[in-house]
Amino acid sequence: SEEKQKNEKDEKEVNEKPKIYACNFKGCETSYKTKTGLKLHIDSKHLNLKPFKCTECPSSFTQKGNLQQHINASHLNLKPFSCTECSSTFTQKSDLQKHINSKHLKLKPYSCTECPSTFTQKSGLQNHINAIHLNSKPFSCTECPSSFTQKILLQYHMNAVHLKLKPFKCDQCSYSASSKANLTAHDKCVHQNLRLHKCSDCGKSFVQRNILKSHVDAVHLKLKPFKCSSCD
Repeated sequence: SEEKQKNEKDEKEVNEKPKIYACNFKGCETSYKTKTGLKLHIDSKHLNLKPFKCTECPSSFTQKGNLQQHINASHLNLKPFSCTECSSTFTQKSDLQKHINSKHLKLKPYSCTECPSTFTQKSGLQNHINAIHLNSKPFSCTECPSSFTQKILLQYHMNAVHLKLKPFKCDQCSYSASSKANLTAHDKCVHQNLRLHKCSDCGKSFVQRNILKSHVDAVHLKLKPFKCSSCD
């Protein structure tokens, strides 16, 4: 229809519009196509403004849409976007697409120039470079000496360790978790009994990759990194 063609034309013009609004904060080379995009960037990244606050927990957000997504995912447990290849469901369409690209299509278009690692998202590549190659942990906890490669990891740490928050609740039992990843692991282990990470040495399988690694280090490699300071 003519209306559909007009919408497609308008969308194409927006996508092709040059990024003329540049961030003038020192060391930041980010630019945007609109003033609104630039303002959101400055408010969230440089001014750390989060005016939209959740009434159920201490979380706050830069945009109203992000607050609603948080409420849907964490408090209402709404996941309207379903994968046609497996039973996974998601709160956002973008998360569904990321899942399909990584889990089913095995797409990892972002390659590290320092090692063979590849990633499904550009942010994953940057986090990898910062943590593994640059050993950069710019996000420091104000309550303890811990520091992190990502801001979200610092937030998880604050919520779990210092604030003792567990906003992610299981819809099948009374369990609650400090992070979405822990809730997902709980669901796979307790309710789905999924153990996808298998040890190549003994055949044991585990819910999470980090638990498998701990098993390999302790049982097969006999690593004992924690030494007593009071004896030899």
